[in-house]
Amino acid sequence: MNYLFKHCGVFIFSLSLLVFPILSLAQDEPQPQILQTATRFVQQSEYDKALSLYNFYLQFQPDHIQALSQRAVVYASIGEFTLAFDDLDDAFASAGFSALDQAIIYNNRAQVHFRNRDNDKALADFDRAIELNPSFANYWRNRGILHQIMNNWDLAIQDYEQYLVLNPADVEAYLSLARIYLSQNDYTKTITALDSTIDLTPDDPELYIFRGSVNLLAEQFAPAARDYMDWLRLINTTEYTSTPITSATEQRTVEMTYGARYYIPFDAHSGDRFAVSANSQGVDSLIILIDPNGNPIMANDDGGQGLNAFILDFTLPEDGTYTLVVGHARGGWDGDIELTIQIVAGEDI
Repeated sequence: MNYLFKHCGVFIFSLSLLVFPILSLAQDEPQPQILQTATRFVQQSEYDKALSLYNFYLQFQPDHIQALSQRAVVYASIGEFTLAFDDLDDAFASAGFSALDQAIIYNNRAQVHFRNRDNDKALADFDRAIELNPSFANYWRNRGILHQIMNNWDLAIQDYEQYLVLNPADVEAYLSLARIYLSQNDYTKTITALDSTIDLTPDDPELYIFRGSVNLLAEQFAPAARDYMDWLRLINTTEYTSTPITSATEQRTVEMTYGARYYIPFDAHSGDRFAVSANSQGVDSLIILIDPNGNPIMANDDGGQGLNAFILDFTLPEDGTYTLVVGHARGGWDGDIELTIQIVAGEDI
């Protein structure tokens, strides 16, 4: 299945259920070990365990700003909003006039408002946290996530970009930018964001199939073909070389399993027209054309009905031996693929 159509909508929907992943911490102050453990429990949604640790710690440090404001987020996560706001009031009273401490509380109160389905108040608190401590990267990311949830696309982009200035190695932030740009049909910026993601994590096959799908939308066929070849390479495929195509029209069946790819060579001349359909009941077929120099030049995923792929009427650029590569994308890989391959000589057109 085409990566971007399978995952883009799911990602946006999941944001409505998102727990902002980083509780606000003092920027240069290490947390006590017990609070680090509690924070991990929050990130794992193990709220009962986190609450027990915060309760224990606050018996001995009842005015601890981080513990109070973090416990407030836990209370909100289990629907205890009165207790959450009580903790936040106590945290503000303890913070006094410290801008950094107040920023921590505003950020965490924003998360409480978010869980209470009050996005406008959450946004106002994120604004205040950034005003008080604009150099703390996570505040920009959290507000960017909220702007994305609220469909404030331009503001979300601005926040993510500022976050990446402060924290340039966050793959998920680049992916968020890519999805926003894609929702606006800005394929160039989508690809640029994915380029940055791949630079940071070059061994993640999912990124290549995502970028390949966007390249196809942008009608950048050779880059799409290279991306799909990288996807196949990174999922540790098993290679099979088939007998060459020798007639103008051929039908073949390949048996697909996870990680398999088939190489089918054929000789052709410049100006010949090439077409192939790859149909299957259960396989998300993927096809790539490689030129006589070994360069991927054309590809398709889901161009046909359902999960089927096809290349229709592609003009071959030079004489030599081409290779059709048949593999699978993400939507399924067990079963037969029925291939129909046609090569029409240029002089016959």
